[in-house]
Amino acid sequence: MKSVIEIQRGLLDSASKMLKSRGVLIYSVCSLEKEEGENQIVDFIKKNSKFIIDPIKESEIDITKKAITKEGFIKTLPFFSSERGGMDGFFIARLIKRTNWTLLNNLLNYRINFILKNNNILISPSILAADFSML
Repeated sequence: MKSVIEIQRGLLDSASKMLKSRGVLIYSVCSLEKEEGENQIVDFIKKNSKFIIDPIKESEIDITKKAITKEGFIKTLPFFSSERGGMDGFFIARLIKRTNWTLLNNLLNYRINFILKNNNILISPSILAADFSML
């Protein structure tokens, strides 16, 4: 199983390098093993800060809502749809490559700090916590 996991990791890494900013990457495996599904995604996200998990919503799927995990992945189990004979087990995650907003964030923080220091203007904390990653 180790070699399969390494191949999957390599495919995920290769696919991630082909995406432009805001590109969508779908990772899917016909396996219920955490090492091939959830763990691959968690490890990938830890090593690739340019990517975020884009949770899959119940309204986007046409299978049982039980297939959506708390993280927003799809994980089907063989007993789902048992009235139709069940279904195969598989795992799906959707990732998005962030836009590089580091420069804009730095500029915004510089301007806010400059204004605060020179004019004593109160700025809402929500501006300081703004996340431009999805723009």
